[in-house]
Amino acid sequence: MSFANNKKLPSVAVVTKNVSDHALVAGNPATQIGWVCACGEKLADDLSCSYCNKAYRKAKFGFTVC
Repeated sequence: MSFANNKKLPSVAVVTKNVSDHALVAGNPATQIGWVCACGEKLADDLSCSYCNKAYRKAKFGFTVC
């Protein structure tokens, strides 16, 4: 398994495969339930952070900051 940047894994998550950067996962087995900003806050549906005001967009491999 690979754990890279900016992941949030609740203590109840059972991770059985690689998790994408900025992914928010939970459950058994772990499934993705959202995305996380570099500051650690959950991103809104439009991939913006209400805490630090960063905005992201999907790129070919993951996300980029707008």
